[in-house]
Amino acid sequence: CNHFYKETEVNALNAVWNLMVDRPYEDGGGEHSGRIAVPGDPDYWDYSRQISGVEIVEGEVGTADGRKVWINRLAIPLGEAAE
Repeated sequence: CNHFYKETEVNALNAVWNLMVDRPYEDGGGEHSGRIAVPGDPDYWDYSRQISGVEIVEGEVGTADGRKVWINRLAIPLGEAAE
């Protein structure tokens, strides 16, 4: 159960993090991502053709005051997501 779980996180600055966990951590699973490895390493995983964009609708990103509203648009190739 939950083998090869994939997750995508995007913040308001359009910094993208793609993660794949090969099996649950309690079963000895590990992270595969660009955060811990570079292309060519066995622990590297990322979408090669992902497109993302962020639109700031209200407020200023990076400040602690006031309301912030932002929209994220994300396109993930379904063929890669199913691999």
